[in-house]
Amino acid sequence: PLATLTQRDAAAPAQDGLSLEAMRRLATDRKLPAIHRASIVAHFDSAEDAGDFEKAFSSLKIMLDDSDAKVVAAAARQLATLLTRQLNAVENFSSLPSPVTETAAALTGLLDHPARSVRIEAVRVLLTLPHEVRNRLVGSDRRIALNQARLDFIHSLEVQSDRAAAHMMRAEISLADGDIPGATDQVRTAILVEPDAVGPRSRLAELLEREVQELNRKVAAAGGRVDSSELERTTARMERLSEQASRYRSEEHILLGKEVARSAGIPGTQALHYSYAMSCYLAGDEEGLERHLLIAEQMAPNDEMILVGLVTMYLESQRPEKARPFAQRLLQLRPASPQYRQMLESTLH
Repeated sequence: PLATLTQRDAAAPAQDGLSLEAMRRLATDRKLPAIHRASIVAHFDSAEDAGDFEKAFSSLKIMLDDSDAKVVAAAARQLATLLTRQLNAVENFSSLPSPVTETAAALTGLLDHPARSVRIEAVRVLLTLPHEVRNRLVGSDRRIALNQARLDFIHSLEVQSDRAAAHMMRAEISLADGDIPGATDQVRTAILVEPDAVGPRSRLAELLEREVQELNRKVAAAGGRVDSSELERTTARMERLSEQASRYRSEEHILLGKEVARSAGIPGTQALHYSYAMSCYLAGDEEGLERHLLIAEQMAPNDEMILVGLVTMYLESQRPEKARPFAQRLLQLRPASPQYRQMLESTLH
């Protein structure tokens, strides 16, 4: 593919099934415009071997030394995606593996980069990590840089205060800091400024359900020491919150359905189809769940989240033979994963 790739093709390499090495060689080709090279880097996670975290990290580290801020910002965004995927694979957060700390170190090294766009991309994912995880990944010598980059990022969100995405990002930051009421307020604001935006309602439903779980936990912990009037008020509140969460999920399902219909046949919309599949699952629509997970998988055959969804769905519906090829692919992507090995074994019984 390298011999025939044109500049137009270079802007959308995800369609060419290139390896990380091939994409890196293109991204470092100074004959291509910087905007094209940045676009190539932005598609590193769609490379045919993107599931190899070590290769992905090595390729991205090279791009961090690029002289163009657009390319470095794209690499920082991909590093953030890589860190998220690495953390999702961690089973015990008390002992973080070295690849995770190396990726985090590369990101924290960008917190005082001369280009504001790079600093913002580097800090974006760090701010959404749980506070205790963030403290472990960001050394004390980088805290000042983290706080300054945080101010840059918050300012960029304030400039976009009429956009739902900005409020959703601030909600995630509040959530990572343990401020659940603040996160809830930001999500409600996101719905107010963009009533038709996809995402805020399902997030709000999650936060409301979390509050119900917390109230349940407190009631259980108190045992019989809660007076009847207090228990009645708490029960009524849990019922109201549950009803609200159910209503928001129903509204989100309708919005997602409209968005899926509008994007029919458009490549690169696997995240939308995955979200709609999960919404179908919650709505009890098994046919919609399977259909949209398969559409998402066709668009992104190496996306681990989608593959895990397919394996889980087929195992839960007692169809292990359909789950097996997806479990095998997961293990090919990460041979050392005990979780994926266990998934494959489950399909053999």
